[in-house]
Amino acid sequence: MKAFLLSASSVVALIACTNTAPNDLAKQPARVQTAKPCTTPKATKTCVCGIDTGTQTCTEELVLSKCVCDVKPGAPTPPVTKAQPDAPIDVTVPPSSAVCGNSVIEPGEACDYGKDGALFGCTEKCTAEGFSRLGDECEGQKIGIWAGVTVLKDSTTKYNSDYILSCSDNEDGGPERVYRFSPAQSGNLTVAVEASGFNSVVQLTEGTCLSASLKCLKNGLKTDTVPVVAGKSYFLFVGGVTVTDFGDYSVSLTLVPGK
Repeated sequence: MKAFLLSASSVVALIACTNTAPNDLAKQPARVQTAKPCTTPKATKTCVCGIDTGTQTCTEELVLSKCVCDVKPGAPTPPVTKAQPDAPIDVTVPPSSAVCGNSVIEPGEACDYGKDGALFGCTEKCTAEGFSRLGDECEGQKIGIWAGVTVLKDSTTKYNSDYILSCSDNEDGGPERVYRFSPAQSGNLTVAVEASGFNSVVQLTEGTCLSASLKCLKNGLKTDTVPVVAGKSYFLFVGGVTVTDFGDYSVSLTLVPGK
């Protein structure tokens, strides 16, 4: 089911949209999200499932279900691996003492899923790159944000279109990749996105992954800065403006500590 980002009182959101005509929308209010309806229970429709197609079904409550990928004849069924439980981030560990592969995100590491890192978008050097089994879920892949720069790299072609981002202005946007983090320090977080050949949307929310954006910046903006608070939960969505917008991306998160 496409999830909808509902309004919340403690929300900070950031949208960066590339390859579109610039326009001054600094004062534009956020769109109010409503559930995407359907009219006939049990009726189905075709949806985008990564680079393939899938099927959505109209429920008894008259809302569309989550996109289910079509299984091609002879295609193997991927094994289901449960994610490692979250470990607390210890900001007292000096970067030189961080041990990649111990399932604890320590200073200087973008991620750490132990021996299962390759399944969850975490390299053997604890950088956040590649496909994650958690990338399609609302809670997303957990990453560490420390003072300095953290880079996230992946391709949205590997994921479903499960959410309507508040500032996309399009209910049939491209597939989305989801991250979550709690900054190690309070300060200003600058988000910069580079997308390869598609119109990207990057949205940052505070509190829950289903929070709506209170601030909408787009139309050519590739970077912007928002204040963040240590210990609070933030969710980062990387998606496409339209159903045909998907591809490789790189997102840089630069945290400058402050009061």
